[in-house]
Amino acid sequence: MFLSGKTARSIADVFNHENILTANDYFYNTIGKPNPYKNNKNKWGSTTIIQIIKNPAYYGAMANGKRAVKSFKNKSIVRKDVDEWIIIENTHKPLISKELWLEAQQISKRNNKQTVRRSSNGEVSIFAGIIKCADCGGNLVFNRRVLKSGTKEIFRCGTYTQKGKDVCPMHCIDYATLYQAVLASVQEYAVLAVEYEKKLINKILKTNDEFKNKNMQRYEKNIRESKNRIKEIDGLLQNLYEDKISGEVTVALFKRMSKKYGDEQERLITDVEQLEAELNEYKRVEQDLTGWVNRVKECLTIDS
Repeated sequence: MFLSGKTARSIADVFNHENILTANDYFYNTIGKPNPYKNNKNKWGSTTIIQIIKNPAYYGAMANGKRAVKSFKNKSIVRKDVDEWIIIENTHKPLISKELWLEAQQISKRNNKQTVRRSSNGEVSIFAGIIKCADCGGNLVFNRRVLKSGTKEIFRCGTYTQKGKDVCPMHCIDYATLYQAVLASVQEYAVLAVEYEKKLINKILKTNDEFKNKNMQRYEKNIRESKNRIKEIDGLLQNLYEDKISGEVTVALFKRMSKKYGDEQERLITDVEQLEAELNEYKRVEQDLTGWVNRVKECLTIDS
């Protein structure tokens, strides 16, 4: 479908319409347990489709080295580009030919080059990755429409873009409108920063405390549960390997189950990375507050 010209989003729509099981649903269905992640958002999305298309396992190879730590001092984990993965060929029976897989990678690369995250002057938008959908919490993504009246730049809900209106309606906002609204808010804070610096700091700290009281425990709970499950999967994989060595499970079953556990663990690792990044960002507010107040004072004279 991808090679015939269909987008990842349109493929996801077909899967959802035909009630094809998602990876989560399929995994828990095979082990006979209810999916704890089952909800309205548990649908096929364009991101999942792209991950499948980029996965060399489908042409019979295994990929290693998908992630790495930044340095021996900085232990934070970063994703590596597909070109940097370590590919081991001919590890299992393929579902498609390598030629088809490589053709799909070329299409994917071309599509990535066409992805718009930049404003009309070629610079990355100052709002990229920052603004969120009020309903689902997903990122609002930048989009450029060419109309008869001219080019229109908007941000719209990324969840809608990936998974459709059944998960979240299409919320959007004009770039210029957003810019002017944010500028007005920044200038309001700039006036406070100049005239009532201590009052402004107390106001921001109060807002941050409200966030902590409402959301900090939820973040920490989700991170803790995901990390516990990651450790649990390590144990399951170890037991599975020992059962394979002892002959209690077949090689075919070992491969199938280890892939399922590995896929679930990789998804959980990604979730933990994102949750920890968001949590650390909010914790950093107080540390950066003084510097922020000084910078916002400089915004008082900005008019465009």
